[in-house]
Amino acid sequence: MQAYTSNFYYNCYVYLSDVIFDDNFAYFVGLQYLYSDGVYRRISFKYNMSSNECVPIIKDNPTGSNTTYKFAATTPSKQMKILGTLSVNSSDRGTYCYTDLNNVNAKYKISDDFDWNFLGGIEFSDENNGTAYIHSNLYKTTNGGINWQQILSVPSAVIQGDDNLQVFGDLIYAGCNQNSRLYYKNIGLTMSTVFDNAAGNWGININGSTYNTPSNNFFRYGTINVSTPTEDPTDKVFYCWNDGSMSRNRNDYSLTYASNISNIYKTRQKTTEDFAISNANQTKAIRIASNGSTPMVHSSIGGIFYSESSSPNVGFGNESVVNGGQDYAQLPNSNTADNNKNPSINEIKYFSAGDNSNAGAVTPAVLTMASVWERRDPNTNNTDILCALGTTTGGYNLWTRYGSNLSALDGKITTFSTAANFNSKPDIYSIFCGTDNTDVRDYLMIVPHLEPASNGRLVVSVRYKNFQGYDNEALRVEDIENYETNDYKVIKENVSDYSVTYSPVLINNSKGVYLYFTYKKNGNIITKET
Repeated sequence: MQAYTSNFYYNCYVYLSDVIFDDNFAYFVGLQYLYSDGVYRRISFKYNMSSNECVPIIKDNPTGSNTTYKFAATTPSKQMKILGTLSVNSSDRGTYCYTDLNNVNAKYKISDDFDWNFLGGIEFSDENNGTAYIHSNLYKTTNGGINWQQILSVPSAVIQGDDNLQVFGDLIYAGCNQNSRLYYKNIGLTMSTVFDNAAGNWGININGSTYNTPSNNFFRYGTINVSTPTEDPTDKVFYCWNDGSMSRNRNDYSLTYASNISNIYKTRQKTTEDFAISNANQTKAIRIASNGSTPMVHSSIGGIFYSESSSPNVGFGNESVVNGGQDYAQLPNSNTADNNKNPSINEIKYFSAGDNSNAGAVTPAVLTMASVWERRDPNTNNTDILCALGTTTGGYNLWTRYGSNLSALDGKITTFSTAANFNSKPDIYSIFCGTDNTDVRDYLMIVPHLEPASNGRLVVSVRYKNFQGYDNEALRVEDIENYETNDYKVIKENVSDYSVTYSPVLINNSKGVYLYFTYKKNGNIITKET
């Protein structure tokens, strides 16, 4: 670096105490002292690292203010913040956060201390959150340096002449003069439990230790292990965390700022939603003739939940989460805990040897239930029709999302753009058609639903393995354009509601279904069979 040697005024010296960098420029801040009047004043240099030029950008003249700079910081958007003092004989004197390097009036008072030697540093972790160290006190701002509040004191004053402060998020390291000690401030974590959108008492595990909820605790900066207790409360099932994660155990929770964390539970046979079992075309509960059980599905707290009664004289048992979570056998945790609605359920059918002389023996399906629902993504304005297959054997891993790729089962049957209040009302029919009854790809999924095109279009989406073929006539009800996908536009326009039932069929050893439609179009009730 080339030294700057010009004298600003006769008989003075310059003390540069801090430097910050902005692209190709370095900004030095500090003070100058004129022997002629014995007054300290602010000064700053701007150094161009490309051209190796250094010029003063601030040099108060003898009539200037008694303002001195000591430390500087920048926010992520390159906003400069300077820690300095105003030492005048009035109530204005003190330590300030200056927000404009060239304007001494662009300042916000932090404390009444005005001794430049006892300024310890200033740091900003983002645009709003900043920390200043003055004498033996730490101050915090949450609005970009406008308002400051004392948050902590250390046993003795700062080490004079040094930068005593380092900040990472909400983690604060502060040095002090007493035995040259380094102090750090742990980060606050407010923990709570929510039962059906209401606060409750339970617990959260942090780094292997259980903390009662609600409570306030402090932990070291960094990544911590977070989990909800293994045992769920009576009649309740864990659903998600307040940030949308549906994993019971998390080893990637980043604690850099004071935070709130909540584990959210859902109570058995309770819902927070007015439309938990709405839509007459959908199946919310079904009686299984083979064993007398009654599976049931409904929505609550943004998710889809399943329960089952084993017989007419037995109540519904513990619920499981259909739409996601760690209890899935195979499911990326996609943080889609919100906006799930309008579920429907049906029994998965399979063909036995007696169904047709050419059928041959087929192993009953291990996955016995299929559920479908819809979720609108507020980030894309798209509605996803989602599907999962379940077993009635009990325990965890009750549900597995459907998909054609076992390494990434996203459950998506189809996706389309919708308004926020649109209801697709999907229904589902499923048949085991393959040879591996544990492979979701061996199940044929038939999903009627509404799409918003043409004032309501009735569509049947058919999915089986990676099958891309289609039959232009198989699901034709009206004279519609040729199909180019496995999403069959059954009724092309003006459908406001619909209902479908089905009957499995085996023809020449080919497995399929008959669909029977009843729908409302232009005020007319119409029945069709395909």
